[in-house]
Amino acid sequence: MKRMTSLLCVSFILLSGCSSISQSSYDDMVSANENLTAKVRNLQQENIQLKGTINELKKEIDDIKNGADRMLAGAKDSLTKGALGNAKDKLNALMKKHPGSKEAGIAKTLISQIEEKERKKIEAEQLEKKRKQAAEEKRLAQALSKMRKSVDEVKSITWYYDKTSPHYANENSFFLYIGKEANISWLRLRIQYEAENWLFIEKYALKVDDKTYSIFPNSDEIIRDNNT
Repeated sequence: MKRMTSLLCVSFILLSGCSSISQSSYDDMVSANENLTAKVRNLQQENIQLKGTINELKKEIDDIKNGADRMLAGAKDSLTKGALGNAKDKLNALMKKHPGSKEAGIAKTLISQIEEKERKKIEAEQLEKKRKQAAEEKRLAQALSKMRKSVDEVKSITWYYDKTSPHYANENSFFLYIGKEANISWLRLRIQYEAENWLFIEKYALKVDDKTYSIFPNSDEIIRDNNT
């Protein structure tokens, strides 16, 4: 269109600048201008047709890529691979894009099946968790039943000792014992020293199999039976 306007302007300039131009030349220029105008219109029409063709091709490509059958096939592929969440997303997209299609009905059924699988999976996980918890509680109860028990009524703590551990603190010994409060339990190491002379400990060295472990006393880790 800009080209046609420029040509028209040139024509008017020539007419105004050359008052002595012949009628024949004038007619030729007018004819040429009309021909150019017609060509521009034809090009504009072709452009409109090309845009329509491009839009149709885009629709065909979209139908090929996102057609109901293709989308359903993609969802089933994800379902076969066990990707339930991905399959569910694809099926929901299918139902949204092709709500009245046969594939949408199939998608709805598959979504119900997926949700049922997810529900059963959650139930199975919860049952397995409860089973493990019950087994652990049973194992702990059996282990504790073989131990000597002492209850601290003030602190509501139950202490469990191996039956071979000393009952009193009047002998040298060290042993492990368990503290339990409500559903919380912890392990402690007890070291007993009984003698006339004081013993100032810098560290405890414990050898277990081929490894040696060192424990350095401090106020946070060591509980003493006196204030020294």
